[in-house]
Amino acid sequence: RKFIEPKANRYFYVEDPVELLVTGVNETSTVKLPLHPDHIERGFREHVVKPDDSKVVLLIPKKDLGNIQTGGVVRLMGLFNVKIIRIDENRAAAQYYSRSLQEARALEAPFLHWVDSSSVEASVVMPDASVSRGKAEPDCLQLRVDDVIQFERFGFVRVDSVSPFIAYFAHQ
Repeated sequence: RKFIEPKANRYFYVEDPVELLVTGVNETSTVKLPLHPDHIERGFREHVVKPDDSKVVLLIPKKDLGNIQTGGVVRLMGLFNVKIIRIDENRAAAQYYSRSLQEARALEAPFLHWVDSSSVEASVVMPDASVSRGKAEPDCLQLRVDDVIQFERFGFVRVDSVSPFIAYFAHQ
């Protein structure tokens, strides 16, 4: 890990995605996330989240439905804070709450990674040969075979194929 971590750029991968409908979003948000938090010179990945009729649909990992509560505030990493209105088996609904990162920290809000409708199908082959399926940031299509990256909150992977996007899990 100590050899890979400094070299591996970061991307979002949402395993087993479920829909998060966020209402009350009244303006377009441009999210700029560093490719690596310790190496800003590598650049940024940028996402534009544009509401349609004050709503946005994002995808979050299904396992995170177990980490959130109705009425609780959640931080969507790099984006904004939302208050959870409803949680179903395969989706959740939330209301825009605030933009402040400091507020999320003060509330001890869980931080969730997410992707939007521009995300791409992705598969990660695990050490036991099982396959994790989900959605990855569209920037992953710019990667090259054998690139080693970190899927945030998931682990390090080596790119095996870009289209379709397939990676092999290295370690957490």
